[in-house]
Formats: sequence, C-alpha cells, structure tokens
Amino acid sequence: MLAAAQRGLGLLLLLVTSPSLGLRSPAKFRRISSRSSRLFQTPDDLTSGGLALRNSLKRIEDARQRQGDGKNSPDGFAWRTSASGALVLQSEDVTPWAVLHFVGGFGIAQYPQLCYDALLRRVAINPAFGRGLAVVATPYDATRSLDHDTISKNCMRMLDETLTEGEASFGWRPRGQLAELQFGHSLGGKLLLLNRMREVEAALAAGDLENAKIKALAVTGFNNAPISTSLTFVKDLIRAYSGSDTMGRVPDPVFDILQNVATSLGFDFVPTAQETTLRVVNLLEDYVAAMENGEEGWRQWDAEGQAQKEASSRERAIAAAIQWLPLFLQLDEDELDTSNELIGALPIDMQDVARGYRTLQLEGNHLTPAYLELDIDNEDVRTAASPYSEVFGEDFVRNLASTSFRWSLGDQVGAQRLADTIADWVIREARGVPKLPETITIN
Repeated sequence: MLAAAQRGLGLLLLLVTSPSLGLRSPAKFRRISSRSSRLFQTPDDLTSGGLALRNSLKRIEDARQRQGDGKNSPDGFAWRTSASGALVLQSEDVTPWAVLHFVGGFGIAQYPQLCYDALLRRVAINPAFGRGLAVVATPYDATRSLDHDTISKNCMRMLDETLTEGEASFGWRPRGQLAELQFGHSLGGKLLLLNRMREVEAALAAGDLENAKIKALAVTGFNNAPISTSLTFVKDLIRAYSGSDTMGRVPDPVFDILQNVATSLGFDFVPTAQETTLRVVNLLEDYVAAMENGEEGWRQWDAEGQAQKEASSRERAIAAAIQWLPLFLQLDEDELDTSNELIGALPIDMQDVARGYRTLQLEGNHLTPAYLELDIDNEDVRTAASPYSEVFGEDFVRNLASTSFRWSLGDQVGAQRLADTIADWVIREARGVPKLPETITIN
C-alpha cells in the first residue's frame, strides 16, 4: 500500500507540474529572489521531478565523462571513484592530511562531481591547506527510499570503506593520522546529523563522554521538513514562479489532496521531522545530565580554558553539550532551511547558546551550494540537456549552444563565499589535530 501511494504521489506531482497544464517555462517565471539559482529543483521529497532531475544529470555527466572534462584539471585536483562508490576529489601530487566528508541534497547528491564540483573544488584548493585536503562525497538515491536512517548508514559505510581503501588506493596516511570533518547540504545535513546522533548515543551508552564529540560537522540548508511541508513549498514555488496568485490551471485542492493522502497513509520520511527533532532534544538533555552527574566530561572542557568558574553546573554542561550540534551555515534567502525550527525546539536555556555558537549567517539561497561550471563544447551535452529545459528553463539549451568555452548556472559569488567560509571552518576545527602541515597557519 505504501509503495502504491508512493507511486501515486509521484505521478500526481508530475501531472500538476507538467507544462501541459498551462504553466510557463521556469525561464519566464518571476524570480523568488534576486539571487535565485536557475536550477529549478523540487523540495527534498520523493517525486517524479526528482527522478527527472537524476536522469537528466546522468545524461549530462555521461557526456561530460566521454569528453574527458574534469579529468585533467589545471588546478591538479581530480575526481576518482572508490570501490565503495564514493567520489573522491584530491590533489594528484600531495598526500592528504585531512578528509572532508560531503553529503549533498536530494536528487543532486548522486552527482557531486557535477553539481558540487565548483563549491568543493574551491574548498580543496584553498592555499591554507597546502593541497592536503581531500573530499569524499558519498552519493545516494533518495528517490528509492523514504528511510533516511538507512540512507545515512549507507553513506557512512561508503565513507568508512573509502577511508580504509585510501591508504592503499589513494596514497593516504593511515586513518588514525587523518583529520576527519563532515559537511552536508540540505537533506545531506539531516543524514549527517542522524549519524552524529548515533555516535553520541553510543558514547553515552558506553559512559565515554570524552569521545562523544566525534567529528567536526557543518551543515547548510538543513532540511528536516516532512513531506506535507515539502508539498506546501511546491505549491508556493509554482505560484511564485508563475507570477500569479491563481496558480494558473493548478488548483489548490490538488495539493490539499496530496497532503491528506500523505498524512492519512503515514507517508513520510523515516525518521519523521518530529522524531528527528525530539531525538536531538532528548539526546542533548541526556548529555547535559551525564555531564552534571560526573567529572569525566569536564577534563577536556576545562583544559581548553573555556569554562567559567561562576557558571552553574548546568550552564557549563549545556555549553559543552551544544558543541556536538552541527554548525548551521544559514543562507538568508533559504526558505527550506529548518535549523531555526530545530533550535527553537530545544529547552529555553539551550536556545541562545545554540544560536550564538552553532549558527552563522551568510547570503544565498537553498541552491547556492549547487553552482555549476562546465568547460564543455560538445554536441552530446547540448543534446542531453534538451529534455532538461523544463527544469532549467528554455534558455538552458540556448546557453549551451552559444557557449564555446565555459557555461555556468547558479550563484557563483554566493558559492565562492560559502566555500571560503567552509575552508575557514576546516582550519579552525583542525586546531586540535596532531602533526598539522607547516603550510597551515591558524590565527
């Protein structure tokens, strides 16, 4: 029954967003914001639009690979595929001292070497790293499953296998000598947070608070929205892009039916948004209680000189516990970011600490991280892109046809600003890693 509902929901969404119903091409739609990316993507739910996105990106990437684009980049960084299926971006001539694990958003996470190359490459080539930062992107297909917990575990399995393989296949140092950090976009942020909670839960169960703060984790466009909210966003997005309050020929009741079907049949992600939020809240409270009841968790905290003697035991515990939350990089025009909702669900005395120490505001929108640059002049790519004009806009193919050197899509300035922020964060978080390269300067 759930499978039938899943197929029916995807079909209905495909119908209501079809040009045959009178909607104009996204290229002619009114912009949601002045910096909106022209990559037209549905929210992070299970839809036929996601399948179309995946298939179109596959055609473009296949054509790009046939031409050899990206294999011999002038910056000396290249993408490889590990035995587990992870995509690895690293320098060809420098042994990495750090690995950044990346998980992307719904649909575009399957092709990080295409959709996130500009962002991740700018991070990796930052001069501060001395070419010693490798990126491991673990792709996933969220159109095949609603079980985010299982998808999260699969991403971590791919990472673990890639890190084990790295020493033999990629010339890496042994895993224990590598700094490991994590960065997620959109649904990828939720997947990494689910893994973070599993790690902290295991540490608490073992009574090992000192290892509860595992890897540094940053997230942008954190998307923990339920399917019903995602459907509402689809409706609002179509209305905004059509430049009309009447929704053209798409009636509001269609979306109401979809929301009711999803709700009545229990058609939602696993875990649901509410379950994820409650799990975070409970885990923070458990962490604080464990810190208050024992001295084990204080040693590292006091050694860093951050504890204030006048602070209460709970205040000190909250300050320590809040560090395992991701650093939320909030883009000011991102209407899909649910990090404020998550923080708002925390106990009152935790909220200000979380906002003050675990959020950072930047300019951009939900698709700013997915800036594309293609150095391609190939008929294969223009042909492959043609069916995708429904998503990118009618001038998508025209742009390709008129470009002889570089074609780009999205918010370049915003993506560069975000990449530089991520690089600064990596440097700060690497402070405690032993044997940092001499090329690294930490202020």
